[in-house]
Amino acid sequence: MADATASAFSQAAASSAFRLFGDKRFKKLAGFNRLSQTEQDRIFNELVTRFYFEFRMKIKGIKITLFDRAHLAVKRSLISSE
Repeated sequence: MADATASAFSQAAASSAFRLFGDKRFKKLAGFNRLSQTEQDRIFNELVTRFYFEFRMKIKGIKITLFDRAHLAVKRSLISSE
């Protein structure tokens, strides 16, 4: 299960990075016409890493939010039962 999730995160990150990397406006703003292939590859790798991290943090935030809501619900039920 964890392997499938990690694979899905990696695929989503690479796909998102590739879409942004291929965007003409992004390339113009980043000055790609002046960058070496090595530098362009480095930028792509950083985009993949950034998107991967962002996906992970969003999922972690969802888990924390669900935990916080459950915790509050239990707290409220304990208070109302007193």
